[in-house]
Amino acid sequence: MKKIISCSFLLCVIFLYSQNIDLYNQFSGKIDFTMIGNTLNTQENGSTIDCVITTSSSTILNLDANDTIESAYLYWY
Repeated sequence: MKKIISCSFLLCVIFLYSQNIDLYNQFSGKIDFTMIGNTLNTQENGSTIDCVITTSSSTILNLDANDTIESAYLYWY
């Protein structure tokens, strides 16, 4: 009984601090995707390491000649 109450409380706390999201686009069918990215960090984050960041970032996207770009998104976090 104690485990059920603990799990119920945990689920309530998780849902209280959630945020609403909206569906931006939905693609149906067989879709293959390519994801690329880069970071401004010079090394992995950690509590014992000083945070050092660069002022710019870039990456290279390689596509085949018959690939079609349906959509592209920029995600910043």
